[in-house]
Amino acid sequence: MSTTTMNPKVLGVWIRTVRLSQDWSQEALAAASNLTVRTVQRVEAGDPSHLTTRRALARALGYEDRDVFDDPEFSRSVEALMKEIGDTFAENRRTQIEDQYPDFKRITVQQCSSGHTLAVLAEGMDAFVFDIREGVPQEAAELAKSLFDWIDDHNAISADLPPSSRMTMRESLGKLVDEIQEAGAKLYLAQRSFELNAPEGDHIKWKIAYLTVFDRSAAVSEILVPRRICL
Repeated sequence: MSTTTMNPKVLGVWIRTVRLSQDWSQEALAAASNLTVRTVQRVEAGDPSHLTTRRALARALGYEDRDVFDDPEFSRSVEALMKEIGDTFAENRRTQIEDQYPDFKRITVQQCSSGHTLAVLAEGMDAFVFDIREGVPQEAAELAKSLFDWIDDHNAISADLPPSSRMTMRESLGKLVDEIQEAGAKLYLAQRSFELNAPEGDHIKWKIAYLTVFDRSAAVSEILVPRRICL
């Protein structure tokens, strides 16, 4: 099976887009290209395809150049267009969510896979927000609850622990993170700093950590958090 210059996933989306713009069904495209319906379905699903298949599809869709899907310049233009469309959709969706939840703001999150990172975070934070999102497997959710308890305990007593005990705690946190990942979930963390106004007029700086568990299929870069903090 030969490969195309264009990413097979992008090619599949492009062929489906052109087909629908001509108001064709997959059966109609298969008939016009002398291919099976199953072949058209595989191509549109993003599976790799034969050169002869791509040529047949190009001809059926009205391209004069039957090798257009293997033209590097054409591939770059399609991929750039698809990226632009995707970016526009993402920005529109982002704006829609912000309009829907005006009392919330976005903060950047990073995936965490280290017990050491969590322990250091626990030792330096003033408060935590724990969350388990919908879709997380039950086993992973139960492990996450145990992890949250460990972090709370570590935060409360870490200042009084000798170095050896801190190391043991960090190793235990690391094992829990590994078990959560093996159970089908991922842990993301974010930090946020803000100031509290004390009665005497002083400003007290607080640091808060957000620990959120998602299903492992999720690709997360940001979460929504309340703009105002109520303690």
